[in-house]
Amino acid sequence: MKSPTTMVQAGLFLEDVLTIRDNLRLVGGFRYDWLSLDRQNYRQNGQFNAATSFKGHYNPDNFRIGPVFDLTKNVSLYGVYTTGEDPPGSNLFLANRGQFTKLSHSRQGEIGVKASLWDGRLTTTLALYDIRRTRMLVSTGPDTVATAGVQKSRGVEWQGDLVLNRHWSLSGNVAYTYSRYGSFHPSASVDASGNQVPDVPAVTANLWAIWSRVGDLPLDLGAGMRYVSARKGDYANTLSLKDYALVNVFAGWYAYKNITVYGRIDNIGNKRFIQWADTGYAGQVMFGAPRSFSISAQADF
Repeated sequence: MKSPTTMVQAGLFLEDVLTIRDNLRLVGGFRYDWLSLDRQNYRQNGQFNAATSFKGHYNPDNFRIGPVFDLTKNVSLYGVYTTGEDPPGSNLFLANRGQFTKLSHSRQGEIGVKASLWDGRLTTTLALYDIRRTRMLVSTGPDTVATAGVQKSRGVEWQGDLVLNRHWSLSGNVAYTYSRYGSFHPSASVDASGNQVPDVPAVTANLWAIWSRVGDLPLDLGAGMRYVSARKGDYANTLSLKDYALVNVFAGWYAYKNITVYGRIDNIGNKRFIQWADTGYAGQVMFGAPRSFSISAQADF
């Protein structure tokens, strides 16, 4: 069966910053979209299948608004509330008539603090967020989709960059996410309401160290580690995916004027790990990439 799908989208964006006081600003934005969707299904014999094909026109309007308050010249507090509506992503190419009628809707609230300390050598951000999405189109089986009632996520994230001296710098981030479904019945035999959302880890973390101008040569060396905690691999939460940590290294050689040559080794320990599970095909998972080497060049003009 062939299913050509055409999606045409145009949008209007408006943004502004209102200065209330020297240390207090209100940031806002508005977006209006025109979205046209045409999904056509054809049988194996080439005959058009009008019963499963559909068209739709959508005009979502969304906004974001929030204050920014400067505690000091180097430390700021912020808050933002955002709404959004968007198409259902790749699962749209599995949908038939009656399975998709409205865009998914989301709202997000976030508060946080940003700081630049030690004469700018340390920049850091700490944020807490709460996200609620409804009308999500999710894969529930081979060539089968359903609309999830509610998905809720809340968590905390920290990110920082530290310049130790002219040769050494560190950067890292860590995030904790609590993600659960609201009312959601992906099949007659499975009630996933309240279950952990598949393929969403509770904890992710990254750490990078860079040694610049090694021995005063035009050479940079770096190493990084990525950690992903255990996840669930199905709606019923009966399949568990183990956590994993990967180490990557790279070298950058400033070969000539504005040309830099990079060499990179990913997953240097050649660790075997499961990257994600396919909820549409029960028990099937995708292994992560083994140790890999790459060489690239970057030219700046």
